[in-house]
Amino acid sequence: MVSRMYGHIGCATNNEAKIRALEAGLLLCKEKGLTNVQIEGDSQIIINGVTSNRLLNWKLAKWLPRIQFLLQAINPYEISNIHREGNRVANLLENVEVNSYAAEVSVDPKTLSSEITNLCKKDLSIRKCDGVG
Repeated sequence: MVSRMYGHIGCATNNEAKIRALEAGLLLCKEKGLTNVQIEGDSQIIINGVTSNRLLNWKLAKWLPRIQFLLQAINPYEISNIHREGNRVANLLENVEVNSYAAEVSVDPKTLSSEITNLCKKDLSIRKCDGVG
């Protein structure tokens, strides 16, 4: 299953946006009853913080209890840091201007645009070269 979502979060740092996106993705997994989820992110600060259950930045640390709760709900799971070059789809969606608070969620790979599908293929090939996929 492939999912994508985006939404307006207001004024935030890049890491605040990423940790909130992680929470939203985990909540979607929990609501759909998914387990054995593979989580990838290009923010080493967040990935290390979540895996160690310790974030030094207080703005990010406040999200940890909720994220840990959601991770327990989808257990087992894998979480790993990937290079930004292997995360083109997320970076494309990150730069989409969203003018409303509505989010779009798509769980059917057939509904992904050709641009995103091509980026998914490139991301996968980069990850395989890096020994990730």
